[in-house]
Amino acid sequence: MATSKQIEQPPPYTVITLVVTVALCAVALFLQWPAAVIALVGILVAASLSRSPQLTGPKDPQTQYPTVGNPGEQQALNRHRFWRTVPGKLLSCGPFWPLTTNMLAAIGVGCIAFTLPYEGAGKLLQLIDGVGALPFLPWINGVFSTLLVAGFGAALRSKDPENGPMPPTDLATLLTQSTSRDPKTFALLVLAVSGALLTGLGTSWWIAAADWYLIFPGGVAGAGAALIVFALVTHAATVTETRRPWLEACEARATWAARWPSMPKLKEFPQLTSHRRLGASDEVWIDEFQAPAMQGAKFWIDKPVPEGIEPLMPANTMVAFLSVPDVAGDGNPITLSRSATKFRVITWNGDHPLDVTDPKVDRELLSVWFDLKVSASCAAAWGSMFSLIPLHAPEALHVEKDEWIGTETGAWKIEYGVTQGVNLPSSMAECVSSAQLALGQEIEVLPIGTSMFIGAITAETTQLEDDSILEQLASEQEMQAWEKRWKDITGPGMQAPAYFPEHDGQEELDSRTVIFSRLFGAPAGLSAKDYFAKATPDRIQSGLKGASWSTASFYVDPHSKKRYPHLMQIMWSEQQIPLNPARIAPTDSARAATWAITGAINAAFLGAKMQRPEVMSVKPLTSRQSRGHIWEVTLALLDGMTMADVRKNQQKLMAALEGCEWLRVGASTRGCRILFGAMPSSRRTWANKDAETSARKLDWEQHFIDSKIKNAREETPELLDVAPLPKNDLVREYRFKMPAGLAIGDVKKESGKLQSTTGNGFLDIRQGATPAEMIIQAAEESPMPNLAFFNWDEVDESKAVPFATNIQGEPMAWDPLTDPHVVLLGATGSGKSAAIQSFLTPAAIQGYELHIFDKPKGAADFQYLVPFSKQVATEYVTIAAALENVYKEVERRKELNQQYGASRVRNLPDEVRPPHMIVVIDEFTSTIKPELLDKITGDETEDQLREREFNVRTNQYKGRIGAAVGKIMREARSAGVSMLVAGQTLSADEMKASPALGNIKNQAAMILLGKASFGQRASAFKNVELAPELGENVPKGRGIFESSEGAPTMFQAWYGADFAEFETGPEAEAAHLRNMVDHISAARDPEADQLFDDDLRPDESEIRAFGEIIQPDAAEDFEDEVIDMGEIDLEISFDEFDLGDAAQDTTSTVGDAQLETAVTALETAVDHNLEPEPEPEPQWESDMVVEPITEPSSPEVSIEQANQPQTMDPATEGAREPGEPGGEGADGMFTRKQFSRPSMADDLFK
Repeated sequence: MATSKQIEQPPPYTVITLVVTVALCAVALFLQWPAAVIALVGILVAASLSRSPQLTGPKDPQTQYPTVGNPGEQQALNRHRFWRTVPGKLLSCGPFWPLTTNMLAAIGVGCIAFTLPYEGAGKLLQLIDGVGALPFLPWINGVFSTLLVAGFGAALRSKDPENGPMPPTDLATLLTQSTSRDPKTFALLVLAVSGALLTGLGTSWWIAAADWYLIFPGGVAGAGAALIVFALVTHAATVTETRRPWLEACEARATWAARWPSMPKLKEFPQLTSHRRLGASDEVWIDEFQAPAMQGAKFWIDKPVPEGIEPLMPANTMVAFLSVPDVAGDGNPITLSRSATKFRVITWNGDHPLDVTDPKVDRELLSVWFDLKVSASCAAAWGSMFSLIPLHAPEALHVEKDEWIGTETGAWKIEYGVTQGVNLPSSMAECVSSAQLALGQEIEVLPIGTSMFIGAITAETTQLEDDSILEQLASEQEMQAWEKRWKDITGPGMQAPAYFPEHDGQEELDSRTVIFSRLFGAPAGLSAKDYFAKATPDRIQSGLKGASWSTASFYVDPHSKKRYPHLMQIMWSEQQIPLNPARIAPTDSARAATWAITGAINAAFLGAKMQRPEVMSVKPLTSRQSRGHIWEVTLALLDGMTMADVRKNQQKLMAALEGCEWLRVGASTRGCRILFGAMPSSRRTWANKDAETSARKLDWEQHFIDSKIKNAREETPELLDVAPLPKNDLVREYRFKMPAGLAIGDVKKESGKLQSTTGNGFLDIRQGATPAEMIIQAAEESPMPNLAFFNWDEVDESKAVPFATNIQGEPMAWDPLTDPHVVLLGATGSGKSAAIQSFLTPAAIQGYELHIFDKPKGAADFQYLVPFSKQVATEYVTIAAALENVYKEVERRKELNQQYGASRVRNLPDEVRPPHMIVVIDEFTSTIKPELLDKITGDETEDQLREREFNVRTNQYKGRIGAAVGKIMREARSAGVSMLVAGQTLSADEMKASPALGNIKNQAAMILLGKASFGQRASAFKNVELAPELGENVPKGRGIFESSEGAPTMFQAWYGADFAEFETGPEAEAAHLRNMVDHISAARDPEADQLFDDDLRPDESEIRAFGEIIQPDAAEDFEDEVIDMGEIDLEISFDEFDLGDAAQDTTSTVGDAQLETAVTALETAVDHNLEPEPEPEPQWESDMVVEPITEPSSPEVSIEQANQPQTMDPATEGAREPGEPGGEGADGMFTRKQFSRPSMADDLFK
């Protein structure tokens, strides 16, 4: 490491002299000599003995003297400089006015020195025979003390030679501040005067009281003390304000001194000569520098921001290096001059920009802002010699006021000049462009001659002093500007069109977009279209300041719609206007919208290489709030172009419109209509109903054409009306008039194509009110919810039984007066069980009497309804007995109707009217389908014979079930008894086993769940051609409902609503069941008298075999009976369903396992087992122990007899004694045994 150079420094003679001087002064005071003289002489001697320190730094390149090498040398050099200034300051004493606080304190010190004793000097004077000078010693002592204090204070203020002398505090500053009515300053002034008076009086009294005869006169000493106190207080009050400019200059000098060394290739640094700060937050610094002699000012102002200075400035700071004028001999600046050695720097904190449109803005700040923005921007663009020099301060163009309201704005005029040799008027346009860029596009910058008009010149909030300014600006600039533009657009050889400034237009398309319009007339022999080939958007925009969009069009009078072929409009905007009409929103200004859409039309026809049409009218079809917009434009086609030509080029027109996704062409008296923009979907907000109808009419016409739905005369269905469904605004309902020769079936046949061309995920086509009308309900996506929750309010209020939500968003209900019975069909996994629940739960709430029969699943899906059901049967024998009980109740009710002369149960008096009954048979197909019987060969084992006998008995029970169902469905309408039969299939073979379904389509509402083919739907519905498609992915519970008096309608069965939709699994199922049970129990009490399998099954004396009860005499002595069930016209075949090996539906909405878990959860909650004991299933193992069949129950049967079809005698089999289960009681109603085991209802609702 290199070591510092060690140089021996001169001896500290000054310090030694000061010590001796202090000692001598102390001795002089003790001996009563005039010490001030000794102090003054000693300080002068000490200052003269000061020596410059030896410096070890590098030599200065100009003076070749060494420079400071370390901080210690700098301190020693500063001390030496201080002592070198002391003699001059002590002897000159400084000016006595304005009176400084330092001088005031020095006079006070002199007064006190005047009163000090001096008798000790008399002896010395006697020795030199100078006693006559003794009276002058007090004066000498006082004067020398005053000189000493005043001079030494001045020397202390001048100890920093780099920043110049520190300004003294003076009384003039205090007086100025006090007259400004500053409360703080006035209080300090009062304190200074009061403190001085108290000090002076106190000092005088103290001297007199203490009888200090050596200090005389005491009043002079008191006055001196008062002056010192007054000086100290006033110094404290004024020192901040007095020295702030000097301190700010010191800060600025240090700031710049730290920046200069970081600039590249800079050896000499400018010296700060003056510093000013402006603004409430000192956000503006104006620094003037003396440039180094080898550089000159031009080096610094050649660019407004010299290279390398910007990174050194604080963040968000604007800076500009500008020239300063030369100064004449009288001190005034020379106009349009530039100093060769001085320059200035404006530094502006970007967090405090200036609003030049504010009429109250500070004028000095405004001048500096224009220098920073306007002059600096011109210098940056055109060089320092082209920097604009303001000839005077900004002049207000607006009316000056004493008070302003917050919304008023202002404008300013600044006259500029440049150095000689530059033609300013011819270059003012370039200057304006630079100034505009620097000030911002929101500030108007307009030139007239050598002046600039800046601010909110044309704003309505600016009250101009002279309104003719605007006319001057318009007339002087527009003519010249457009003449130049047309030369640039058309080139030489073509005459520019005439400009009509009285038709200038300016409209707002939106809050950020303004469109300007100018009208021109072609000269004789030319028309407007002669200019269109050259007046392309890029050429127009190149001549317009800041233009981002432009177009040229024919002029059509907006009121009379009169055409003027020789007139044309040029429209432009400084903001980019989209060509896609979907992105152009309607505005308050119809002209702005017309201009914007006209630009889109021109761009489209230009892109399609077609002759530009005349835009006759523009009309928005959507409102401002719409997410996308649609416009209707009426065009006049020129040069033989037809509507067919436009239609042929539809795709080319759309391609030129920046992603326009929809365009339709229609007829018009003057040429054609074009509707274009966003797709007319349900997301659009239409201007009015006619607008939507107009758009959709043209849209559907194109859809029908694309789908080839038209008659021989190329006619398509005509849209008459469109409206959203009242309770489901996702669905639009379209009403069409069908042309002759086109049927609804033709439309449905092409529904797939129509769905594709319309882009709708849902499409339902049906017959209208008349054969000539067609209704189409459409939605972009399936409008049906995947999970529809129970509408409990509707359940409470409806007179029918609501069970689902339809496509209209309304509850769908089953009315037993219209459809006494319901057939519900659905394959495995279609949600059939949950759909039955959605029927029965509202029915239970409304007071319907429920009878639930389910052999295959043992009523597992309906356990929650058991407490509210009259009969629950899960065995063939008990189901047969229960149905026969129901039929006897039908007979009783019919007699009751006859007794009271009522046509139906509902018309009976309240006191005798029984509740409506709903008989539910789940898995009806398997319930009535006969078991297969093998022929007797004589080789059968005993087990095989018993099995066959078991199947024979089972078929007998199924026959009884089918017979009972048939009679109930035919006869029970007036008795208030309805059947709900559910199954997976009802094929022709299965119907042979049951006479129950004759003429079912005319008696029952049909429900088909899940996805099905056309053939399957044809088997289920009367009006299959009107049945809607459910789509590819059909959620559970989705189906089609066809009433006997209505068309097939899509629905979504209800589900519990007391849990979140996203929940799944056992918790969700438990909540679903709990929800239904809660609502049922809130509406009704559990049934008191109920019949279950134990109540309906024959008594224990009968023999049980293979899990069924077989009466001993059931197989004996019965004759075949043929029951005439009427004509059966139902052919229902669901062969296309993939049912697997099992014919029965063993799933619920969430599956058997989940349902069992849910039911178990409910059971656990109430500490009771809610599930009935499962019926023993037949066991076929060879080692099964079977109780022998007794003789009466097992007669010998021949092979021929066994192979005969087995029939039953309903009269014999159904006979019951009064009082027996299923028998008729004394009151005419069938008697129900009291539920013998603990009541489920009691358990659930304790």
